[in-house]
Amino acid sequence: MRRQYITNPPNLPAFLYKHRPEYTLPKLIAWAKQEFDDRLRYCAENGYWYELKRLNDEYSPMRVLAEMSGFRRICANVVNNQAGWNKLSGRDRVFIRRSYELRDLLMRNLT
Repeated sequence: MRRQYITNPPNLPAFLYKHRPEYTLPKLIAWAKQEFDDRLRYCAENGYWYELKRLNDEYSPMRVLAEMSGFRRICANVVNNQAGWNKLSGRDRVFIRRSYELRDLLMRNLT
């Protein structure tokens, strides 16, 4: 069985994403950055040079988050909680917004 992620995403209950996005989304962003670094390290340590070049050229932590299963559902829950969204830092809001826009762009190109 193949694993999609090197580092597993945070295992948080769905209701926390809706009611406490100021707590859950920074953890999700930190996971996406860690996953991206782990993928780069894995490719470098095992000699996958073409994959390493592709990751450097075409990938980012935002794309890792955009390709995550269930990311649209998480964003839908966050949008309903305006107070929680306002408690996030500006960097976190920009990161989530750009990841969601990238997900829409990727999904349009797949169909």
